Amino acid sequence: MGASQQRITELASEYLEEIPDTLPTATLKNRIQQIDAASSSVVASSFTGPVVNRRRQLAETATQHLQSRFLRRVYASLLAMPVAVGTPAMSWANQVLDLSLAAPTGAIALLLCIRHISKGWEKGRRKWWADYDRIELGLEDDIRLVVKNTLETRVMLIPQMAIEESALLVSQQELIKQELAEEVATLEER
Repeated sequence: MGASQQRITELASEYLEEIPDTLPTATLKNRIQQIDAASSSVVASSFTGPVVNRRRQLAETATQHLQSRFLRRVYASLLAMPVAVGTPAMSWANQVLDLSLAAPTGAIALLLCIRHISKGWEKGRRKWWADYDRIELGLEDDIRLVVKNTLETRVMLIPQMAIEESALLVSQQELIKQELAEEVATLEER
């Protein structure tokens, strides 16, 4: 976009050079040179700001939420596993349960703890992807806005001003010519 900005500014300058000397364009050329000197050229880093912000937003909110949810599930399961597996083992050791019943009960309890972790991870992952999609939509809107603002304030400002101001100068000259023609017509009638 920086090359486009430079080329469009050059074309606007060429356009102003082609305006006849009968139009007072010195003020317009001066204003355009001031704007050109004051405005910076468009660089690629001006478009990466929204990407950086949205990546930070994703890392600070959605990813941390997913990590904390997973860790909570893992810690809860790690605390529950000794109880879930140890209870049938202690029941077998105290001869409350038979080994054929205590072993499958402990295995089922272990599988339930692992399932608890897995369900929490899947739920967190779905929420993370929903946040990711929401942030991606926001990023698209941000990039559209940055491109629009850049085009309006940096790239197209000088050409638009050159065209509008030169059209205004032409209309002023035509108005002066019309007034002079009317004055000549009234003088000829006398």
